[in-house]
Amino acid sequence: MPDLDFEKILNAFENEGVQYILVGGMAAIGHGVDYATKDIDFCYQRKNENFAAIIRALKPSNPRLRAKDDKFNFYGFMVKTLSLEDLIKAKQAAGRTKDKLHLLELEAIREKENEG
Repeated sequence: MPDLDFEKILNAFENEGVQYILVGGMAAIGHGVDYATKDIDFCYQRKNENFAAIIRALKPSNPRLRAKDDKFNFYGFMVKTLSLEDLIKAKQAAGRTKDKLHLLELEAIREKENEG
């Protein structure tokens, strides 16, 4: 999976009038921290118009992800999740230490599911 094109994403946000602020690694970079990041973390205004602007801005780069048919109980809510295969691909693409640790478990789960 290729690295995100930060300029393209920020340009799309600006062109669509998305109301947002950067947080996380990109915010740290903006403050002068020498830091490499492969994602964009942002908070956004929670209004219908802004949701629509975010969807328009991200539509060209939306990955085709499949929701797992099974649902899992999170805090009393039955929630669809990213498929195991897509989650493994996402963790591999991120390549961070914490993702590599998750990969060990996720790949073991996949192996166990394939055996059963």
